Amino acid sequence: MLYQYQIYSDGDVRFSYVSDGCHDVFGVKPEQIRRNSDIIHEMIHPDDVVGFDESVAGCIKTLNNWEYEWRIITASKQTKWLQGFSRLEKQSDGSIFCDGCVIDITERKKVEAEIQAKQHFIERITDSSPSTIYIYDLEKQRNIYTNHELVIASGYSSQEVQDMGSNLFVNIIHPEDLEKATSNFYKIAAAKDGEVLESEYRVKKADGEYRWLYTRDTVFNRNPSGEVTQFLGVATDITERKLAEIELQNTLHELKTTQAQLIQSEKMSSLGQMVAGVAHEINNPVNFIHANVAPASQYAQDLINLLELYQQHYPNPPEHIQSEIETIELEFLKQDFIKILNSMKQGTQRIRKIVLSLRNFSRLDEAQFKAVDIHEGIDSTLMILQNRLQSKPNFPEIQIIKNYSSLPLVDCFPSQLNQVLMNILANAIDALESQKSLSSPQIQIHTKLLNNNRIAIHLADNGCGIPPEIQSKLFDPFFTTKEVGKGTGLGLSISYQIVVNKHGGNLSCKSIPGEGTEFIIEIPASQTDN
Repeated sequence: MLYQYQIYSDGDVRFSYVSDGCHDVFGVKPEQIRRNSDIIHEMIHPDDVVGFDESVAGCIKTLNNWEYEWRIITASKQTKWLQGFSRLEKQSDGSIFCDGCVIDITERKKVEAEIQAKQHFIERITDSSPSTIYIYDLEKQRNIYTNHELVIASGYSSQEVQDMGSNLFVNIIHPEDLEKATSNFYKIAAAKDGEVLESEYRVKKADGEYRWLYTRDTVFNRNPSGEVTQFLGVATDITERKLAEIELQNTLHELKTTQAQLIQSEKMSSLGQMVAGVAHEINNPVNFIHANVAPASQYAQDLINLLELYQQHYPNPPEHIQSEIETIELEFLKQDFIKILNSMKQGTQRIRKIVLSLRNFSRLDEAQFKAVDIHEGIDSTLMILQNRLQSKPNFPEIQIIKNYSSLPLVDCFPSQLNQVLMNILANAIDALESQKSLSSPQIQIHTKLLNNNRIAIHLADNGCGIPPEIQSKLFDPFFTTKEVGKGTGLGLSISYQIVVNKHGGNLSCKSIPGEGTEFIIEIPASQTDN
C-alpha cells in the first residue's frame, strides 16, 4: 500500500493519497482511511501500540526516515505483520509531509519464526550434546560457531575463545599434536562433500590440563570456485578411553616382559641344573682319576727303579731282550712315561678347577641370601667364558685385567649375581669381537668398597662404545642392537631387575663412542643394612 499524508502542528493527520492496496493490507477502502485516519491506528496490536507511537514521534522530531514493523488485528480478527517505510519532509507552513508505503510481511514473519524455531531446536540439541560442535572458517582461520559444550569442556569463556581468533589452535593444541592437527586442515581442503575425516589430538584446558579429543570433520561450505571455505566438526572427549588404552598397553607390555623374563629365568634355571648335573657327573670320575694319578706315578717310578737295578746287575741281556729294549726305546719311555703321568695330573687339576667354577656359577642350592666372595663369582664366570676369550684365527686374545680390592663377604643371591656378570661380560666380548681391526682387545674388572658399606664392580671394555641416543634404552625389555636371532633384548633388563629389585643396588652404564663401555654394579655388602 502506498500513501501520502500530512501532520499538522495541532496533531491533525490527513491522508492525501492511499492506494487501492490498503484493502489487501488493512481490509478497508482508501476513502475510509482518508475520512478517518484513526481507523488504521485502532487496528494496531495492543502490545505494539506504544512502540509504534514512539517510533513515529521520534522520526517527526528528527525528520529521519521512518521504518518499523508491527502487528495489526483486522476487523475479521486476523493478525497480520506489517512493515512500514516513510520519508518525512517539513513544509513551509510547519506541517510535515510523509510519503511512504506499508507491506504485508505476515508470511515472511511466519518463515522467520519457523527458521528461528528450527534454529532454537538445533541449538538446544547442540548445546545438550556431550560433544563440542563447531564450524571452522579456513579463510578467517577461526571458529565461526561453537556450541556451549566448548565452554564446559575447555574452561574458556566464549569471549576468550573468540579473542584467541586464529591463534586458538596454537594456544590450546598440544605442541606434539599441532603438526597433525594442522595437516588435517589441508586434508579437509581437499576432501569431497560427505567425506568424514577423523583425527585424535590433545588440547589444553584453561586450567592447564590436557585432554584427548576425537574429531570428525566434514565439508560445510564452498566458495563459487568450489574451494572449501568452512568445515563442520564434532569433537568428543576420549581422555578416559585413551588413559584406559595406555594402561592396557602398559599392562600387556608388562605381562609380555614378565612372561619373557620368566621364560628366560626358566632357561637359566634349566641351564644351571644342567651345568650342576654335568659338573657332578664329571666330578666323580675326575676325582677318581686325579686321586689315582699320584700312586700310579709312584708305582711307575718304582718299576723304573727296579728295572734300572736289573740293568745294573745284568748289563748284557740276551739278544732277544736287547732287541725288545731297542724296539720300545726303553730309555725314552722311562723319561716320557713320568712326563705323561705329570701331564695327566695337571689335566685332572684343570678339570677339577673347571668343575668347581661350574658349581660355583650355578649355585642352585642357594635360593636365599648368602655371604659369598664376589671375586670367586667373577673368576668362575671368566672360567666359563674362557673359550670366548682365547685367540681365534681372525681375532686376538681378549686380555682380562683384574684390579681386585679387599672386599668383605657380600650378602647376595650368588647364582643371580653370576648371571648378571655373565650377561655383561658376554656383551663386552660381543662388542670387542665386532671390532675386527682392534689389535689389543681387553676387559678391565675393578672392584672396590664404597664408603656407604656398598661394593662396586666396574666392568669396562675398549670396544666401539654405545651411541648416546640409545644408552637410555639399554635396560628396556626387548631392546637390542644385535642382529635378529642373536639376542633376546632381555639380558640387561633381567640384570637390572636382579641388581636393583632383588639386591637393592644400582646398575649403570657409561659409554663413549669409539672408546669403550663401562658397566657399574653397586650392591650393599650386607642386606641387613639395606
